[in-house]
Amino acid sequence: MKRTFSPLLVLALLLWGCGKDPINVQENVPKDYEGHHLHWTLPTGWSEADTTSDMQLAAFAIDAGGESYKFTITTFLGAGGSDLDNFNRWLRQLGRPAKDATGLANQRRNLFFGTHPFAYFDLTDAEAPGGKGFLAAILRENNRSWFFKLEGEGPGVAKQTPAFQQFLGSVRLQGETDELTVPGTPHAASASGGVQIARKGDIPE
Repeated sequence: MKRTFSPLLVLALLLWGCGKDPINVQENVPKDYEGHHLHWTLPTGWSEADTTSDMQLAAFAIDAGGESYKFTITTFLGAGGSDLDNFNRWLRQLGRPAKDATGLANQRRNLFFGTHPFAYFDLTDAEAPGGKGFLAAILRENNRSWFFKLEGEGPGVAKQTPAFQQFLGSVRLQGETDELTVPGTPHAASASGGVQIARKGDIPE
């Protein structure tokens, strides 16, 4: 004899099973974001914000002990201009005089975070006009460039350096593995998820 079950009985069994074995949701997990073949993990205290121009890929607000800062990502096909042009554009935004190639060389650092090299700029001079400062970095891969900029006023901008560098260390290209072997470079586990990443440090010019 063939047995049949009413839809109400099947639904009741499903509901009973769900109630008996609930799904546990883990809290306080860093959120991953994707954009233009790039993904990253936000540090604690960072939240999504509205972009202010069509060139911005993403924007985030940073709340740090009553002080607020802004972080933006822009992306372009190609190199996105020379480092000197971008450096002087940031200096103009800060009300500072332009620099030549020597001034750029004194300011720019080529640093390795996570799995990528970045052109890195620390423009957090507390004596700058208006007290405004930037932390900025440029990643160039696969004929595309990404610009990362953290900005705000006062000496607290410089205190955001660890979070800024943590963000850069989380950046991955689409399809990229989390580990990159760099000859002669020791590896260390990241604090956020045990991912094996290359050591932070200077890389050759």
